[in-house]
Amino acid sequence: MKILDTSTEVDFQYPENPSFGSANLPIILWSDLSADKEVCLSNTDSLPFSPFFSALHYGQSIFEGMKAYYLNESEVGIFRGPDHAKRFIKSAQMMSMDVIDEEFFNKSLEIYVKKIKKFVPTLEGHSLYLRPLLFAQDTVIKVRSSAKFKFIIMSSIVGNYFNKNSKGQKILVNKNFTRAFPNGCGEAKTSANYALSIPALEYAYSKGFDQVMYLDALTKTHIEELGGMNFFYVENNIIKTPKLEGTILHGITRRSVLELAKTLGFQAEEENLTLKELIKKSQDGSISEIFATGTAASIAPLAEIGIEDPDTLTIQRLTFNTHPIAMKIRAYLEDTHRDKTEHSKKWLIKL
Repeated sequence: MKILDTSTEVDFQYPENPSFGSANLPIILWSDLSADKEVCLSNTDSLPFSPFFSALHYGQSIFEGMKAYYLNESEVGIFRGPDHAKRFIKSAQMMSMDVIDEEFFNKSLEIYVKKIKKFVPTLEGHSLYLRPLLFAQDTVIKVRSSAKFKFIIMSSIVGNYFNKNSKGQKILVNKNFTRAFPNGCGEAKTSANYALSIPALEYAYSKGFDQVMYLDALTKTHIEELGGMNFFYVENNIIKTPKLEGTILHGITRRSVLELAKTLGFQAEEENLTLKELIKKSQDGSISEIFATGTAASIAPLAEIGIEDPDTLTIQRLTFNTHPIAMKIRAYLEDTHRDKTEHSKKWLIKL
């Protein structure tokens, strides 16, 4: 792999508590995926774009969200990098962008993080959010798979995704909302999925909620996921989450929770979960807590589910006041990020 470094020294100072995605590093790695596999390190403002790039017109674009953590004065750790690489490649294949391999992805990630490791924040609760991106850059305005793609790795200094003092997020369910369809691209981490979720999210905000929980597109009975996070509930001390059947993103934090549960003495199951069961079991006390997982938010306790009738707009509310199991798993996961557990040994790439 050839490396071209045209970046200049930057005086980057990030705020103490940056809002998520706002403290962006001014250095990126990019590649046009040529035969010699050259990657370039440059300042962000030196990268030109054409408004004719087909990704801007037809949405052929995928990305990853992952994090690097400060470990000590000489090391930072990338969390589950190879797993993110596999998901990135799967997304590329689903979007007819099969132009990049795992070795190239992993090597590029290491090159980039080594370049900017001095910027990985040392503050508690902060990390370096890494955003690999692949998008079409044909300049032909025609619906087709592009022949040219650009690969970029960028990053942002982040703190807590949600207010750490919050008692939990409030999520809204409305059967008019749809995120993904069978045989579609619901499993891919593509811009199209997130674009589709924005109107529903804005509607939820207008009703005083923080996130949207989606049901299956065909029957509107089965729980799938939140707009950017996977969903869990605890029923009689058993951790449950919806099965992955083609319309739900394969969350890396989701997988981590399922794998950590046994270590921490909990049983975890993947099942087809229905909204009807969620309401009934919440009311009779069988379900004691609910939470969501994702790279950005880690493990986020959920305090309320609002089920809105799409015709009358009345909202049935289910509330959850405590989250001991979610908090125990989150504490262990955060220790794993910082190289303090047995799982750190297999999940952290140290640079």
